[in-house]
Amino acid sequence: MPLFLQTLLAALFLALVPALPGSAQNAPDGADTAALSDPYGRVSPRGTVDGYLKAMREADPDKAALFLDLREVPKGQGARRATQLKDLLDDGGYFFAADEISARPDGNLADEMSADLEEVGALTAGNRDRPLILQRVAQSGGHSIWLFSAPTVASIPDLHRVARRGVLDRVLPEDLKSVKLLTVPVGHWLAILIVAGLSALVGYWLARLALGALDWLLKARRTSAVPLDIEPVFLPLGTLLAVTIYREAVVLIGIQVVARGAIDWIAVTILWLAFAVLCLKVVDLIADVIRSAVQAGAHNASIAALILMRKVAKAVILAVLTVQILEILGFDVTTAIAALGIGGLALALGAQKTVENLVGSVNVVADRPVEVGDFCRFGDVTGTVEDIGIRSTKVRTPERTIVTVPNGTFAAMQIENFAVRDQFLFNAVLALRCDTPAADLRRILDALRTDLQSCPAIAEGARVNLTALTRDSIEIEIYCYARAADYPSFLALREERLLAILATVSASDSRFAFPPRLVTLRE
Repeated sequence: MPLFLQTLLAALFLALVPALPGSAQNAPDGADTAALSDPYGRVSPRGTVDGYLKAMREADPDKAALFLDLREVPKGQGARRATQLKDLLDDGGYFFAADEISARPDGNLADEMSADLEEVGALTAGNRDRPLILQRVAQSGGHSIWLFSAPTVASIPDLHRVARRGVLDRVLPEDLKSVKLLTVPVGHWLAILIVAGLSALVGYWLARLALGALDWLLKARRTSAVPLDIEPVFLPLGTLLAVTIYREAVVLIGIQVVARGAIDWIAVTILWLAFAVLCLKVVDLIADVIRSAVQAGAHNASIAALILMRKVAKAVILAVLTVQILEILGFDVTTAIAALGIGGLALALGAQKTVENLVGSVNVVADRPVEVGDFCRFGDVTGTVEDIGIRSTKVRTPERTIVTVPNGTFAAMQIENFAVRDQFLFNAVLALRCDTPAADLRRILDALRTDLQSCPAIAEGARVNLTALTRDSIEIEIYCYARAADYPSFLALREERLLAILATVSASDSRFAFPPRLVTLRE
């Protein structure tokens, strides 16, 4: 495992220790540690809701009453109120999703309610709706616990009198209501399976209908030939719709809150996973469309930035998903993020190179010394850029190997980009024999100049000069620039020019000079 990854995991562990449910570090400043040793877990809104549902799942209304503020309730009525609250939750009431109920001892301080109050759901009876409120109540030991607030508990009897049995209980046969599994009638568990199946059918059908309509609309209004494949969006979109329909349906038909609560965290997890996958697919879809448009417009300079933005967007989506999953599992992510200071030094030391490489990737994309597909040279490496990532750049060498260079190092190097050449240098030195007559030399020079001037691929300013008279040869230099679309095209052009030079020299009866050789003969 890379050193940075080990350091990151260690820092993350140090950060999450105070966020673990029941951890002593999860208490607000000045709180007595006894607040975190409450035997019923009422130290946070999430703990109170979970504890109440657990007590009702165990068919223990007396224990469930411990989660209610009974200070304004006649003595001996606690268990009855707890049961009535369950009836209201069964008949259209609901708790918020697990990730929406705070696991912090001080609750969700970002809402608009008082710091000692927390809304965790709603009760519905007839045409009357009432928010389900928890209140932080001080105890004799100096600590506080969260309970269903006294006004909420006081309103339960009135709501219960006007409440009707849920749709499911009105239609279920007695046999399916009398037989219970985990204190819940078997009929309710069967209803969950049926609702889940029907929700999947409806959700995927709606997704197919929506994507079909979107595809038709795009084809009708599309003005370019940029391809748009929306099929990968179908599965996550269908799953997202199916889970949403399921969560609404189980409340509407009156499935017992105990059964709902037992599996709602699974539904919420699937919901977030589907949403994250949908976002990832949409990012891919948008990036592919933009890339096709960029390539069609020959704006290849933007492709590297597009690739980097796609990767960053996906990283953000996965980070948000991770936070939500941790929230669903009961971790106090807010405290975990704040507690990153505990492992901040270790994280900073381990992440130095990563931060350097991230800044380097931004510099490479912003300055654009190379783009994906460019042939370049840096250091002693020559090759074609295949990918500019968040951490590193990958280059394919002529030997077909991949060289991976950290972006921090790559951005600081001297990079020679061959792909941006507007012209190619053609420089050749001809060595003719020393006995070549001056008249022949003039004819060769004139013929070479005329040949270069008549070639449309040779840029203006081409030179052909007699540059040196040595004891071994007479040297003629050809110096010009050739216009070519790419390097293979230049190689073909250079080949044609060299053959033309050979033909010109041969036509003048002159010959190329060869280096003298010393041969020693011994008897």
